[in-house]
Amino acid sequence: MRQSVIRLGVLASLLVPSLLLASPSRADDLNYSPTVPTSCTVDAPRIKVGERPRIEIEVAANTTTLLTGSVDLAIATRAGAGRALAGVVWTRTVRYEGEPRTVLGPRLPRGSYLVTMAFTPDDSAFVGCRNAGVFNVGGGETGGEEDPVPGNLPDTGGPSVLFLLVGGALCASGAGVLGWGRRRGDARDGG
Repeated sequence: MRQSVIRLGVLASLLVPSLLLASPSRADDLNYSPTVPTSCTVDAPRIKVGERPRIEIEVAANTTTLLTGSVDLAIATRAGAGRALAGVVWTRTVRYEGEPRTVLGPRLPRGSYLVTMAFTPDDSAFVGCRNAGVFNVGGGETGGEEDPVPGNLPDTGGPSVLFLLVGGALCASGAGVLGWGRRRGDARDGG
């Protein structure tokens, strides 16, 4: 019985890598070209009613290559107690040439706004990025420090969640099989 448990464990450890190698993503790995993730920063400080917001944008990457591309900006109103987005009030596409840039927004009435940024690089060696920031027009809280916008982390190229879950399940089942085999062996040996 103990040998059958060991054989089962060995079979499972040989079967799982072969399933991973046979997956469709294996073909994609053969034509892999490295891409560099970028990170976007957007900030618009609180302003008075009647002023135009100065939207500061910057794109960074871990490279010495000059980042160029286009940046899509949008401002949406935030309304209600839950601060849901009520509607886009301004959009603009600007050219990004590797240096931080300030874009002048429209004059806005009193309220809370969300400014979003989406960078599309010219060079396919880079991955685009997105970010957003909150700012207020007239009174209220200071902008930029309010509620964080989810999803601002860059894709760092880590494994997909499916592989992590499968690996964790295999480790747990292997530990269970090993423990069960040891208990069965100890009971047979009289220990």
